Amino acid sequence: MAIINHIFGKSPSDNIIQSLGNILLSGVENEGSKKLYFNILLNLLRERKTVILVNGTLSAEQHSTFSRFVTTNIAGRSLYDLNLSGRSDSLDILSAFQTSELKAEFIVSMLASNASLSDHLKLTAQRFYLYAISAMEEARKPYRLKDLAMMDPDTVTGMVTSSSISTLEKNRRLRFLGDASTYSTFLDIESLMVKLESSGLLDLFSGDLQVRDMLNDGNVVMLSGMLSDDHAKKELMFNSLFCALTNCLEIFKASSRVVFMIKDADFIAGDYIRNTLEFNFSYQFASCIFVDDITRYIAKNGNAILDAVKSFLVFNQGSYENAAFWSAFFGSRDVQEKSYSYTRKKSWNPFANMMDNGGVIASPRKYNSTTVSYQKVNKPIYRPEVFQELKPDEAMCYLREPLQRKRARIEE
Repeated sequence: MAIINHIFGKSPSDNIIQSLGNILLSGVENEGSKKLYFNILLNLLRERKTVILVNGTLSAEQHSTFSRFVTTNIAGRSLYDLNLSGRSDSLDILSAFQTSELKAEFIVSMLASNASLSDHLKLTAQRFYLYAISAMEEARKPYRLKDLAMMDPDTVTGMVTSSSISTLEKNRRLRFLGDASTYSTFLDIESLMVKLESSGLLDLFSGDLQVRDMLNDGNVVMLSGMLSDDHAKKELMFNSLFCALTNCLEIFKASSRVVFMIKDADFIAGDYIRNTLEFNFSYQFASCIFVDDITRYIAKNGNAILDAVKSFLVFNQGSYENAAFWSAFFGSRDVQEKSYSYTRKKSWNPFANMMDNGGVIASPRKYNSTTVSYQKVNKPIYRPEVFQELKPDEAMCYLREPLQRKRARIEE
């Protein structure tokens, strides 16, 4: 990412993680931001980094062009294309979780993201899938998310009965599975799984690709909401994938280092992005997140992501609200402001006019006085208008440490 070093005035040989860290880019998409995006991506591909590309709004034509660009520059490595429309690769999303408990918890979180679940239903579903997964793992039977969607209490009861777990634990599980309330509750669980299957995500998440393998060896993974106008479906896909990625990063740490390039981050819960950026930075990789509407993003996800980012590039802002946010973010300073005050007075001169009768009549004389004073006033270093008037090839740079605030030009 030498171009980023250049924009911030760093040497091309500087370690970008130490000097710049994770980077947030914000503003209206224009020629400058597009050029910068592809320059960063090209640098990462040439350096054979493992890259996760996230984009929720590519059209079919843009998606095809983007895929060709990536494929051309990753000779000898794999491109995994996970999207909501058209042809897509698939992965075994449960492979990201190491224990039966975590897998069952993840399944229930997917169901809860797709529909409203009572606490009782959540507990019953989690227990049911925990027993199903444990029984298949104990019997060494391969399974995927789609296999679990077709499980019912009778099938799980048969597997538990033939398992080699202790008699006490076996009886406890069989009592739960044979309880009439479990059967009635399972009908609700089954309907939730049917709803999940109709979204197309069960097929996407029931492939052979292991999540850990996907993150290794300089591969590129594209996550796209291509052509889908279903916001809820996009949210479910992106958050499920990021939950899996976050878990892998936490478990495998240094062996799962990746660079994230995230656009349209509204689809992903702020905590997932923050966690991936924190793990990512801890193991010496710097990622980029592109947020066009910063105030909307913060209103939805909070400020947490700002803490995981060390440097910022701000392009032309499309609204005064966003421009005002960045103006405040870049800071303010005390300045000595000169002010003037005017005083108008009248004076009386007793010898101004002499009358024939010897009397003296005073005539008024007007005059003004001006007072100059100075006071400290706190003003933004860059007014909001500065962020609204940036040219397509310009950006405002902010670096936390050492503190840097300046305007820069985007060049090849």
